[in-house]
Amino acid sequence: MTESPRGGNFGSSALLRQIAICVGLLMSVQAARGDGSGGTAAADFLRLEIGAASTAQGGAFAGRSGGVEVFAYNPAGLARAERHEITFQHTSALLDIRQEYLAGVMRMSRWTAAGSLSYHAGGEQIRRTISNPSGAGLPGFHNDALAVSLGLATAFGDAFSVGGTVKIFKEQLDTAKRNGFALDLGLHYLFANGAYEAGAVIRNIGPQVKFDRAGEDLPLELALGASARFLNDRLRLSGELDMARAQDIRGKAGIEYRVIDFLVLRAGYNSRIELGSGVSAGLGIPIGNLLFDYAWVDHGLAGDAHRAALTVGF
Repeated sequence: MTESPRGGNFGSSALLRQIAICVGLLMSVQAARGDGSGGTAAADFLRLEIGAASTAQGGAFAGRSGGVEVFAYNPAGLARAERHEITFQHTSALLDIRQEYLAGVMRMSRWTAAGSLSYHAGGEQIRRTISNPSGAGLPGFHNDALAVSLGLATAFGDAFSVGGTVKIFKEQLDTAKRNGFALDLGLHYLFANGAYEAGAVIRNIGPQVKFDRAGEDLPLELALGASARFLNDRLRLSGELDMARAQDIRGKAGIEYRVIDFLVLRAGYNSRIELGSGVSAGLGIPIGNLLFDYAWVDHGLAGDAHRAALTVGF
């Protein structure tokens, strides 16, 4: 259930700020899509889905609000958090790829703060050289990444909220290393006392980074999302459109149904997933202040991905 929104009266000055931010987001659509001339995308791990509940629903969380799970998708949704939360997530994916994620959300009187630590291990790669193109007998190498994120969100009146996230990351490819930072800026709006939600977020705003001499752009993207609740909040539908730099528009969709108080079933589709069908599924088991979530994602012949998360609320 969505809590009673925090925040004071939504006066004229706040309304002007809302309009200005919305215009800025809309004007950034073309910038987010790009023309492909800015180089390849660096730190692409920043676009990976995070959270088992969201992944099971195709990652369609740009228009969602609530607890710690929305932090990675749209920081503005944090303003509607109902409690403090801590979550830990483990992902096992194709080609020995794995991801570890730890995050927390803290409610305050006016603001909601969040932080996270994410580690991505790309699995061992085959080292190939001109003299040994097969890589036989050569030691392998790894592609790893680490990111620390801090976010803040606040609500203006009963419906509108804004939020932002600062991300500092480090990537390592064999012996080469690079550091960088990125920003996420989001908006969120509630309709009909929270039965309907909409959000917009620009993710991964930041300067180019480089391993050697050639600079690479960050995976800048604009996401527009919406969500709706039905059947006394037992059924929830979500959708999202992603417009990334130099890529086609991609869609995401998810469904969540609370069968009984301690069992939630989920399914989704993510057109951004090119290996496999893009179909996902999962479940949630809430027990008191604990929530266990699991997600499965089809990657075709490359193998399935599995994600598990444990969230504690207090």
